[in-house]
Amino acid sequence: MNINKPSLVSLTAAATVASMNRGHEMAWEHPPVSATINNAECKFCGAWVQVNTSPAPNQIFIGGSSVAVNCKEEQINE
Repeated sequence: MNINKPSLVSLTAAATVASMNRGHEMAWEHPPVSATINNAECKFCGAWVQVNTSPAPNQIFIGGSSVAVNCKEEQINE
């Protein structure tokens, strides 16, 4: 099986869009944690996301609360 490995840039962009769709404003770590991993936290509610270009068999490329639940601060401000 030949699967193309996603880049850190493309995963970061996808995670940012998914988080924004849930009302989060993400602050990414600069520089990234490593060449394959980066983390971000919502500036409002603290929800997080991690991207990993080389996940282990029991891991995923994009994971975290900011891609799973809506921003608590945004809900308060609506």
